Amino acid sequence: MSKITLNAHPGEISKGIEFIREVLTEKKVSKKEIAGTLLTAEEVLAKLIANSQNETDTVQVQVKSFLGNVRIHMS
Repeated sequence: MSKITLNAHPGEISKGIEFIREVLTEKKVSKKEIAGTLLTAEEVLAKLIANSQNETDTVQVQVKSFLGNVRIHMS
């Protein structure tokens, strides 16, 4: 499991996206699947950050894999 904690600030979205890209590349996910995943992840991160109460809130991004399946959890 790979995990990163981001501050709830719009400037942190790029860090989260780069983290997801690196982990998916390490797990040998196809470039096409990575591209689609990153677009969706960017939207989800933007909404999580927009709905945060203040800038001291954090967003956690976890990438988990088991038997070839890869899951991304954001909270």
